[in-house]
Amino acid sequence: MLVTVTPRLRIHRDEVLCAILRGNSVLLRFVGMKPMRVPVDDLTDEARHWLLPSLAPRDIPLDEGEEVEESVEEEVEEEEEPRKERRA
Repeated sequence: MLVTVTPRLRIHRDEVLCAILRGNSVLLRFVGMKPMRVPVDDLTDEARHWLLPSLAPRDIPLDEGEEVEESVEEEVEEEEEPRKERRA
């Protein structure tokens, strides 16, 4: 599968041995080529998603987060009630 790393560079996924993030650039090591540094700003969204998943753009749904907080509050209230019964 070919991946567009920059607008001028397309490579096969299997050719990349490792990608190391150093500062604001990514060091790519390949099977059959010399290592090369690519600035993070030059990477395409496809390359960021593949090489740097923690930097890839993603949607953070707010509705689900609010529901999780509410369920945590309910669990805390449920845990407090049995403790009161044990003390009495």
